[in-house]
Amino acid sequence: MIDESLRGPFYRLSLPQIRALVAENGVCGLAERTLEAIDRINPRLNAFVHLDRDRVLAEARALDQLPATERGPLHGIPIGVKDLIDVAGWPMTAGSRVMSGNTPGRDAAVITRLRAAGALVVGMTLTHEFAYGTTGDVSSHGAAHNPHRLTHMTGASSAGSGAAAAAGLVPLALGSDTGGSIRVPAALCGVFGVKPGHGEVSIDGVQALAPSLDHVGVLAHDSDLAWLAMSVLSGRREPEPAAPQWSWLDIDRVPLVDPRIATAVRGMFDEVSGHSTLEVALGNWPEMRGVAGTIMSREAWDTHAHQLDVRKADYAESTWERIDSGRHIGDEQYADARRTQRLWRDTMAAFLDHDQVLVCPTAGILAPEIGVREMTVGAEDGISTRILTNLTVRWNLVGFPAVSVPAGEIDGLPFGMQIIAKPGSESALRGAVDEVTRHVRGASGAGGAY
Repeated sequence: MIDESLRGPFYRLSLPQIRALVAENGVCGLAERTLEAIDRINPRLNAFVHLDRDRVLAEARALDQLPATERGPLHGIPIGVKDLIDVAGWPMTAGSRVMSGNTPGRDAAVITRLRAAGALVVGMTLTHEFAYGTTGDVSSHGAAHNPHRLTHMTGASSAGSGAAAAAGLVPLALGSDTGGSIRVPAALCGVFGVKPGHGEVSIDGVQALAPSLDHVGVLAHDSDLAWLAMSVLSGRREPEPAAPQWSWLDIDRVPLVDPRIATAVRGMFDEVSGHSTLEVALGNWPEMRGVAGTIMSREAWDTHAHQLDVRKADYAESTWERIDSGRHIGDEQYADARRTQRLWRDTMAAFLDHDQVLVCPTAGILAPEIGVREMTVGAEDGISTRILTNLTVRWNLVGFPAVSVPAGEIDGLPFGMQIIAKPGSESALRGAVDEVTRHVRGASGAGGAY
């Protein structure tokens, strides 16, 4: 549980409760409460890196003046935006000195859609520099802090969005996910994180890392709000929950998974699925990670090649070195990786049934302390930057939708259950998320969003 001093006005609220707050306070009144909470709590979390109070309140007043017939499905709901996504007139730094002074002239496509649905854009949330990291503690703005334990990281690059949503500073935050950067902070901070299928949500106006792996999605305390927001972002109707065919994903070959997390997630899975399940082994985990790494490295290099050397001093050393590794990946090696990517995507899609979902932990470890890179899990030693995305990156490679569901806490730190389906099976995916959420809520006696 998060200390009361770190809880904002939306902490663990459901979508109906959030809408009631909008109705009771008005958009402007709720905006003022939101900004006050950020002013009070953010100095300890470092979740938000830019706020424009006057503009937020002006936009809130405009939303209050809309007649009821013109109010969208997200009317008055405050959102945080990862500092990687363009908001016209606000700085977008991508967490880097390289981007200092950058002020986009137009909104990203996802911001346009959210505004049209009535959402109130509140501020920009911290990102790991250029989204090229799994720890959320390398940024020109410093490190984001996990509200469950301030000395620990939120994980991955959507770090500020994870902290802001978990603390209830906003009910909804945008993130991006190239190897796990929505789902990992969702798991480590105890919220829902939804990564859609590749190409389902526009990345126009989003700073690229590796376009063939990049996704935009959301983090939220409430799954219904997350699904509604994804519907707005994609322009598609919300999936109706459907009964899933449960499958446990074989993770025996995945290194460095905390046995406490694996046991807890598997036990919960068995209870929800009624032990009537299929165990599935899909692909070669190490090889898939290697192929994803090849694609990510080469595309990151292509994105930054024009400035990597001339602006070297403005990059964090670790970011520069990761991007620079891509210059050594030749065209033939990259083309081979892309062919393998397409082959695995098509093979997996053909293998899985339409209503089938795959389940495993989201991250194999609890949130490490900020700055920690080397760690021991069980009897194995590893690097936190790689461990955190061991179970997520392959779903970016094949472009399947995946959700991290808050599944409980160990030693006071959250962990998540990851549920995956193939594109077109979002109804089964939502049905599985709903069933797990009901189970967690019933087991913990928690009210509110979960």
